[in-house]
Amino acid sequence: VVSRAATAGENEAVRWESDGSGTFTSELTTRASRGTDVILHLRDEDKNFLDPWTLRETITKYSDHISTPVYLLEEKPAEEGKTPEKDWVQ
Repeated sequence: VVSRAATAGENEAVRWESDGSGTFTSELTTRASRGTDVILHLRDEDKNFLDPWTLRETITKYSDHISTPVYLLEEKPAEEGKTPEKDWVQ
């Protein structure tokens, strides 16, 4: 997770990283714009979390208590030779 808050200095961000063992590390880093990127690395047996419905349900379950909306970028399959369409969904 790399996050840059609105109150942070210019390009100032924090990176949190965990291997899922219950511990994490954090460090200062840079980010061009405000916001948070969440990048998941999944084991083969956990690939079901990539299903858009499962992902949305899991995120809702664990973030429904926060006031900031969470948006998912969904990539729609493209016809051969065309660029995939992208939609933001809340």
